[in-house]
This record gives sequence, C-alpha cells and structure tokens, in this order.
Amino acid sequence: MTLIRFLKRFPIPTECKMFLFNWMRSKSIRFRIFSLIAFLLLPVCILVQFFILPTFEDKIYEGKRETTRYAVELAIGTISKFYQDFKDNKITEAVAKEEALKAIKALRYNEKEYFWINDMKPTMIMHPINEKLINQDLSAKKDANGKLLFVDMTEIVKKDKAGYLKYYWERPGETVPVPKISYVKGFEPWGWVVGTGVYVDDVVAEVRAVTIKVWTVLASVLAIAVILVTLFSGYLTKTLITVSSKINHGAQAFRDSSTSINASSLEVSSRTDTSAAALQQTSASLEEISSMIKKSSDNMATLQTIAQTSKSNVNVGKKSLQEMMESLNTINENNKNINQQVENSNNDIANIVNLIHEISDKTKIINDIVFQTKLLSFNASVEAARAGENGKGFAVVAEEVGNLATMSGKASEEISQILSKSTNRVQEIVTKTKANIAPLMDASVKNLNHGFGIAEDCSKTFDLIVTDSETINSMVGETFVAFKEQNIAVEEITKAVTDLDLLTQQNAQSAKSNVEHAESLTKEANDLGEVTAELTYIINGRAS
Repeated sequence: MTLIRFLKRFPIPTECKMFLFNWMRSKSIRFRIFSLIAFLLLPVCILVQFFILPTFEDKIYEGKRETTRYAVELAIGTISKFYQDFKDNKITEAVAKEEALKAIKALRYNEKEYFWINDMKPTMIMHPINEKLINQDLSAKKDANGKLLFVDMTEIVKKDKAGYLKYYWERPGETVPVPKISYVKGFEPWGWVVGTGVYVDDVVAEVRAVTIKVWTVLASVLAIAVILVTLFSGYLTKTLITVSSKINHGAQAFRDSSTSINASSLEVSSRTDTSAAALQQTSASLEEISSMIKKSSDNMATLQTIAQTSKSNVNVGKKSLQEMMESLNTINENNKNINQQVENSNNDIANIVNLIHEISDKTKIINDIVFQTKLLSFNASVEAARAGENGKGFAVVAEEVGNLATMSGKASEEISQILSKSTNRVQEIVTKTKANIAPLMDASVKNLNHGFGIAEDCSKTFDLIVTDSETINSMVGETFVAFKEQNIAVEEITKAVTDLDLLTQQNAQSAKSNVEHAESLTKEANDLGEVTAELTYIINGRAS
C-alpha cells in the first residue's frame, strides 16, 4: 500500500501503476530493496549530472570571471594613481604614462596571468607577452572563430565602459588557440582599454576531475549499499521467515482456541438456558408456596384470636362460678341462722324467699354462660377441624370443654329445680308449722353441699380449660411465628432464586458474547493467517 501511495504522486496512468505494483509484488524482498536503492539513486545521479556538475562548472567560470574583473580594477587603480600624480604636477603626463605602462607590464596574478592595454582605435599600446603586437592596428585581428575581438572590446567599453568577452587565444609558447575569457575596462582620461583574460580550458579539466571524483564516490556508496543490503536482506529475510512462521503458528493456536471457546460457549449457553427455565419453574413454585404459607398464617392468626376469645370467656365463666360459690356460702351461712331468723319474724322468711329468687336469677346467668361456652366449644371444634392435624389436640380440648359445659348446664338446671323446690318448701314451711323447718334445713344443707361439690368441679374444669387455652394460645402463637419465619425464608429463597435467575441470564448473555468474541477471534486468526501468507509472499516474491 505504501508503494501505491508513492506511485500516486506521479502522473503515471493507473494501468501502468498497477502493472508496476503487481510486478514488484511478484519479486523477492531482496530484489525490492535493490530496486528501491536504484530508484533512489537514479534521481541523485540525474541531479549530479544535470544540476550539480553544471552548477559547479558555472561557479568555476564565474570565479574566473570575477578574478579577471578584480584584476582589471586593480590595474585601473594603479593607472589612476599615476594619473593623479600627473594631475598633482608631481610628474609629467608622459612620465606618468610610461610609469603606468611599466607597472601594468610587470603586474601578474595567479602567478602567470598578465594585462594588456590598447587604445580605442584599436592599437596595441602594451602587451607583456607578445611584443610584436605593440603599435599594431588590431581592428582586423581575429580569433580562431573569426571574431574581431579587439573591435568588440572597444565597443564594449564605448557602450558599457566595461565588460566580458569570450574568444580563442594561444597560450604563451603555444600555437593552438584555446578558450579564453577576458574582462576589459576603459581608462577615459588617456583613452586606454585595460584588459586581462584567463584560459578556461583548464575549467573543463577541473570539472572532469570533479565529475570523476563524484561518480567514484557514488559508485563506492552503491557498492557499500549493495554489500549492506545483501547482508541485511539475508538477515531480514531469515528474520521475517521466522516471524512469519511464529505468527502462522500463533494464528493456528488462536484459531484452535477460538474454536474450543466457541464450542464451550455454545454448551454453556445451552446449559444456561436449561438452568434458566428450571429456575423460572422453581420461582413460580416458591411463589405458590409463599401464597399458601401466607393463607395458613392468616388462618393461624384467626385461630389465635379465637383461642384468646375462648380464654377470655372461660375466665368470665370462672368468675361467675366464683360468685355463685360465694352466693352458696352466703346461703349456707343464712341456713345456719334460719332457726333464729324464723323465730325472729316472718319478714326474715320473706327475705329468704327473696334470696332464693336471687339465687334463681344467678342460676339463669350460669345457664347463659354454659350456653355460650358450648357455642364457643362448637366453634373451636369447627376451627380445629379446619386446622387439620395441628388442630386435633385443640379439638379434644374443645370437646371436653363442651362436655363440661353440658355438665354445668345440667348442674345449673338441677340447682334451679332445687331452688324451686326450696322456695315451695319455704312457702309450705311458712304456711305450715315451725316443726317442718328442721327437715327442710337438713335438705337445704345437703343440697348446698352438693352444689358446693358441683361448683368446685366446675371451677377445676374451668382451670383446666384456662390452662389448655393458654397452651393452645401459646402453640398457635408459636405456629404463627413459625409460619411467619417460613414465609420470610421462602421470600429469601425466592429472592435468591430470582438473583440466581438473573445471574443465569447474565451468564447466558456472557456465553453468547463469548461466542461472538470467539467468532471474532477466529476471523482475526484467519486475517493473521492471511497476513503471514502475504508476508511470505513479500519475502519470497511468490506464493508458498
């Protein structure tokens, strides 16, 4: 892809770019590196040959030109000095010219370069090398190419006062003309043209020497690069092959691991779905159990209320029985004093009759209590039957309470009958004689003793009922508490099952995510395998 981006910078047709890209891909990495070096060196060679070396040659020529200009300026300065001496009347003009010509004739630079002076005709005034030219008319003097060089020099001075001229001229002691560049400048006060030149054929030799050095350096660099690339490409190829092999093995390991993870994740997902279904069924069952426990708890609360009510009613009956016993005690005390009371007055007998009526009223109260007790016993039996096994013991107690209530009712009826008889007999005693009081008192004492016995039996029975009611109430309370604890436990279990169901769903989601990651890992492993294949292709330049 880097090569494609690089090729896009050049205005090459797309078909050519793709052909070049595919052709490069079919070559080995060593060939590509060599090609890259050649591709990079080619612009360098072009730059050296067509830009750097010509620029270097131009710089040398420019240096030569500048050297001649500086030299002519120096010579003009020397002539100006003598001219100034003439102007200052230190010497005559002829002497000044003569001294100036001598000075310029002897003047040298770069050890061998000289100056000449001609006038504007042009006629040679001074030439230190070729004295045959002195005082000759130079207007017809030509170089090897037919250039009227001295005429051109005077024209340059007339037009620009100074300038450069290229021509061909023989070296001292030689007859073959060579390229030369001269700089001429006019000295207006005397009408002179001062010039000097340098031969530029040595520039070509100098440029040739530099060119040889540059190409030698480039060849050396190329040779070193070839050696280094050969060594480096061998090491790089070996390293890349090793890396490619390791990557390929790693890709295969990734592929195997992802396949195993995928299978395990699918199995976990399947099991998780099964567990989730089972947990949902368990949660539904627990909700049903919780509902049943709540209903049982409500029933136990109702039963506890009934038991407390029964206990309260039994306490009321016990209190009434105690009042009856107190009344019987009062009757007994009154009977003991009957003899004296009868003797006192009939009013006392009337009081006894009233007292007997009062006892009869009390007996009615007892009958009412007995009826309520039987009714409560019946209700308790019904609730015990509803409670099932837990209510069996209470049913037995309720039955016994009912039996005792029946016995108390019978005893109360008997007491009522006795009281009725006692009332009749008292009335008979009142109407008959005092002699009948003694048998009546005996019968009354006997009946009172019998009533005391029955009352004591009722009191004991009520005590048993109270004790059993308290036991039942305690058991019902404990059962109610147990139901509440069971309900709390079921709620906690339900919450735990719900959390477990949520965790199971999360595990299922994680399993599905693992499947997706495993598939992604498989794809990445396949991509890595393709990368290793491409890397091998890049290294060897062919499929392997």
